[in-house]
Amino acid sequence: MKLIKNNFCTILLKGRKDTLQGILIYAGIEWVLLKYVPVDYVLDGYLIIRNRYIKKIERGEDEIFNETVIHLKWTVEKFEGEFPNLNGYLDILYYLMQKQTVIQFDFHDDSISYIGKIKKIHTKTMRIESMNPKGEWDGESSYLLERVRTIQFDNDYINSLIAYNKYIESLK
Repeated sequence: MKLIKNNFCTILLKGRKDTLQGILIYAGIEWVLLKYVPVDYVLDGYLIIRNRYIKKIERGEDEIFNETVIHLKWTVEKFEGEFPNLNGYLDILYYLMQKQTVIQFDFHDDSISYIGKIKKIHTKTMRIESMNPKGEWDGESSYLLERVRTIQFDNDYINSLIAYNKYIESLK
């Protein structure tokens, strides 16, 4: 299926039962960027999906209905010109690292995700300053880039942890 900018779509990833939904911002050779819709008509941050893990993309009557409701309810932000070329995942990661963006990423098992800021990028790995579920910085770890399936940022969960982190830091 051809992806069209600002269209709502449902994506099924290989090895997962749950689908991912959102408004398409950009589709590249290696990655897809969506304005993420985790439930109903709620826009919650951005979702980057690695194309090689996409099993199926759907755009039927349900997606068209959801798109209409979302476009009536929200002004879908344009990310043009700011986000790097999505054809190379290293460019994306460097962009997120330069912006000091806190990201949430996962691998095959979507029930486990990791949160943190990218500190260093190597050819095959990325070094992350990790944040734990209590919003505390928790040291650095390395992860294989090859295994990353999705990256989320600017969502409510991450923003809540960042806000809590700022609060506990202000108490020190």
